[in-house]
Amino acid sequence: MFTKSLKTFLVAVSILSFSYGIEIKNSDVRIEILSRIKTYEKKIEKLKEMYKVSSEEDEKVLIKKHIRLLRKKIEDLERVLRDYEKVSPPVG
Repeated sequence: MFTKSLKTFLVAVSILSFSYGIEIKNSDVRIEILSRIKTYEKKIEKLKEMYKVSSEEDEKVLIKKHIRLLRKKIEDLERVLRDYEKVSPPVG
């Protein structure tokens, strides 16, 4: 389910949170946002591969629209993460 780097990141955040006495709840929000961003990036990569093998123009147009939608979601999540970190700075 999680990649090795994400697991390492999760462990590092957990250790830092406990060592500084910060509630884990704050880091859970960041982890969830970063996890969603990573998921959308993987979906975009799969769609790019589908686009390369697709032969129909209608299908290519739909794939492009879906990629744009996912990029918009990533931008929105990055903005939410920046706003959240302004209010609650990351640990470390």
